Amino acid sequence: MEKNIQTPRLLSLSLPVFIGVFLISGLFRVSAQETQAASGGRLDPVFPETNSNIVFVEGEDAVSTNFTTEPVLLYGASRSRTLQLSRSTGLQGGGVFFAEWVFYLESDGVYDFWYGGTPPGPKDDLAPSYTSPVSLIIDDGPAVEVYREDVKVTGQYLPSYYWCKAGTTELTAGTHKLRLEVTQKRSYDGRYFFYLDNFFLVNKASESDPGQPLPRVFPEALTADTDITFLSLSDYEKKIQANPGDVNGYIELASIYALVSDYVNAQKILRKAQLLFSGVRDLEVYAAKNRIWMGEIAEGLQQYRQVLAAFPDLLGNWAEAGKIAAWSAMYADAERFYLGGLAQFPGNLNLTVNLGLTYLWMADTQKAEQTFDKAGKIAGDDPALIKELADVFVINGYPDRAVTIYRDSIKKHPEDLGLYLLLRDLLAKTGKNSEAEAVTQSISDTFNSSGKLTAYLEETALKAGLQESIIARYHEQLVLEPDNLDLRQFLVQTYFWNGKRQEAVEEFQAIMTAYAYKHFIELDKKSSDILNLLDLSYLYLGRFARYEASLQDKKTELNRLSTAYKNAVKAPAKPGSDAVLQQAEDDLAGFISRELDGINAVTADIEEYSFLAETLPGLLSLDKDEGKAF
Repeated sequence: MEKNIQTPRLLSLSLPVFIGVFLISGLFRVSAQETQAASGGRLDPVFPETNSNIVFVEGEDAVSTNFTTEPVLLYGASRSRTLQLSRSTGLQGGGVFFAEWVFYLESDGVYDFWYGGTPPGPKDDLAPSYTSPVSLIIDDGPAVEVYREDVKVTGQYLPSYYWCKAGTTELTAGTHKLRLEVTQKRSYDGRYFFYLDNFFLVNKASESDPGQPLPRVFPEALTADTDITFLSLSDYEKKIQANPGDVNGYIELASIYALVSDYVNAQKILRKAQLLFSGVRDLEVYAAKNRIWMGEIAEGLQQYRQVLAAFPDLLGNWAEAGKIAAWSAMYADAERFYLGGLAQFPGNLNLTVNLGLTYLWMADTQKAEQTFDKAGKIAGDDPALIKELADVFVINGYPDRAVTIYRDSIKKHPEDLGLYLLLRDLLAKTGKNSEAEAVTQSISDTFNSSGKLTAYLEETALKAGLQESIIARYHEQLVLEPDNLDLRQFLVQTYFWNGKRQEAVEEFQAIMTAYAYKHFIELDKKSSDILNLLDLSYLYLGRFARYEASLQDKKTELNRLSTAYKNAVKAPAKPGSDAVLQQAEDDLAGFISRELDGINAVTADIEEYSFLAETLPGLLSLDKDEGKAF
């Protein structure tokens, strides 16, 4: 699909923000001006090293997404982080799960679209469905639904992560947007489920030889004819029974169980395979990982010790084992893993920095800083190593240290455009937009203009504009649905993803307030039944008090009329005695008739009150439970 992209305008700045940008940009202009004074003008930028045949984008570099609030750390992934969606419930109001990216192409061409992640789910309702299908939208074009039948799966490079060729598209040179949507559930358990490590576009003309440099994690061959078929669980069992001597059958079945989060059955399959096949590296690594996924951290790390003793060349697994141990506050184990890894890979920046972070978490600040200093010396003045060092801090959740590294390095290497771009993106990602804009301005002030430089700045501006437009859409929806707490929750998630932590916290506080008010109103409505019962009980208590007060008078009157009647019956017959008897009988009968209606009314009141008395404890108990829930 071919789209022409107009050059976006830079976002306008308010006066306070402009002043902030002006002041902060001075931090960068000092070193640039010194260099310019020596050279007599602006600098020609040293552009980041790229391969014109390939555009490679990390999944976690999404400009915005509602998959999750932050990427998942995963050693072995292309940048040790990945974007993961796993939700049992959808979004209110027909909303979709999405992620959006911006990328730049140097030339027109026909491009193959690849990604590393979970293959999409099938269109065929009868086919095994372990993941969700996806839709892809390039620029503002139509959504293209992508199912398993549309994708070529050439290989697996991590548990649950595969290389997938998802189609071909024709694109022009320039800046483009990609939006990925997940609108359907996987059939296996009704979850919205999709993992994405990265995506990349390859110029079809160079498919057989894409040139250099290639990303660190990349398919072995783009022209491979392999297409992995996904079977039902029972068919995987049959495959093992048909060829019990193939260890790969066991690993395949265990990987599918892990994909659907059934780690217990995965462990059974892996354990059986370990008894049949000894010393198989991939099997042993998978078994160690699965124990950790099951929550059996100590056992998993013990298996990792055995694996790394047998296969010490597994750099990523040294790092993973150390990080898992550190996360679990098993700091002595973490230190041993990192030191063991460094014995095999001396000077590795990732292991060195993570060893320092372990000391930091142990509250040994002095040892931590010494280790960080050592990492800095390893990087030295090499821009490539400096970028790697900063990235390790970013990946592990310490962006402020990376910012310092970038700023110091820019002073030493003011010609390296990549340092500016990385700093700018990091500041924007952490919500420091005014500082990010200052870096953008510093780029314009420092370097000689060119079409290529303009393209980089356009991409930066488009990312910023896309972030703001997504947030603006949420705000527009909230105007129509101010009480939609799910919508507000996804706004919070978007704020966090884009580094706007203060806005996220404020919106979350608004959610808490709205939830409390909404729930309080519901509690008040539910309490109305109790209040009605209490009102009725007081009404009946008043009636019963009046009944009791008049009871004695009624009894006295009944005794008087009854005595008069008895006396009239016993009286000797004489003229007029029949009339006296008849009158006494009429008086007594009239009294009984009148009071019988009153007795029925009292009986009805007693029965109603008894019903209220039986109902009230249940309502009070329910109200108490609701109060606890609130």
